[in-house]
Amino acid sequence: QAKPITVTVQDSYGASWQVTWSGAASGSKSGFTTTSWTINNVPVTGTVNFQASITSIPTGYSSCSISPTSTSASAGQSITFTVTCQVQTGSISVTVTNDSLGAAWSVTWTDTQGVVSGSQSGSSDGSWSITGVPYGDTVTFTAQITQSPQGYSCTINPGSTTAQAGQSITFTVDCVELPGIIIQVNDQSPGIATWFVWVTDSQNVLTTNNMWTGDSSQTWFIQLPVDDT
Repeated sequence: QAKPITVTVQDSYGASWQVTWSGAASGSKSGFTTTSWTINNVPVTGTVNFQASITSIPTGYSSCSISPTSTSASAGQSITFTVTCQVQTGSISVTVTNDSLGAAWSVTWTDTQGVVSGSQSGSSDGSWSITGVPYGDTVTFTAQITQSPQGYSCTINPGSTTAQAGQSITFTVDCVELPGIIIQVNDQSPGIATWFVWVTDSQNVLTTNNMWTGDSSQTWFIQLPVDDT
């Protein structure tokens, strides 16, 4: 009397595999996806020995394995081999440059696979690496200036971009000097005397919000037209 043995390989990664068997029955089967087959006419008193291996790793993965690699079964039994692959990852290098004036910036990033996300901020040139990025995954970056230095208007470019593992990105800060004046009050006895500063200009731009008061040292910037006094 003989019975079949049912064999299944679970492979959701597309790895190439091979299963061979010997003993009460012999043969081999190869594939690169989930597959099931039947070994017929196995004597009920017989044993079939199986060997399984990975023959090729699909793109985007660093390694694959199949489990079990060796097992045996008797007539009427079922065996399942499971393929597991590790995603191949890399890094993205990020640089912020040309921030000699100390503009405050922020860079955030997310990816389509939901594996890596984060943010980085600073007020000078900087560089860092984002690791563990799966190959084929796309990371989207958004950059912005959070505070320009007094007397300047700053931008960071590009404001938005994408990259993949193995690539690098550079963000460049550009600042333009604004027309105006910087006023500084140096209060050597803070908290004792209250001071007032009034500012008027020849073009009457400062008709409102032209008075400042305090009881400690302060510095502020007043933006004015280029030919205003």
